[in-house]
Amino acid sequence: MAQVTKQAFCFVFDRVTGKPVWPIQERAVPASEMPGEQASPTQPFPTRPAAFDLQGVTVEDLINFTPERHRC
Repeated sequence: MAQVTKQAFCFVFDRVTGKPVWPIQERAVPASEMPGEQASPTQPFPTRPAAFDLQGVTVEDLINFTPERHRC
């Protein structure tokens, strides 16, 4: 059984036992800044398969700067 998330992760579980096919890591994540929200200090991250989309972006990902512009 596979569960795909909006963060582009895919969690895969044995359909008989419900246990993960590959290990799932609990990682610390930034605290929420929303007033009154109590978010978990950790989130699960699958170790396999790899995410099927980008995980975060940088300015270089968004804009194709010319070499001349990079030197400024």
